Amino acid sequence: MHLVRIEFDIARLELGMSQALQRAEAARGDLVDRIRQRRRLLAILER
Repeated sequence: MHLVRIEFDIARLELGMSQALQRAEAARGDLVDRIRQRRRLLAILER
């Protein structure tokens, strides 16, 4: 029974890690978009 509990805890940790990874990747995408937007604005302002 103890082994089942450990496997369940591991599965929960893996799920949490994959969700955290998805959130990190989404945040990185947002950051990349914001940087591109700033560069576009700078290019327009520097004309």
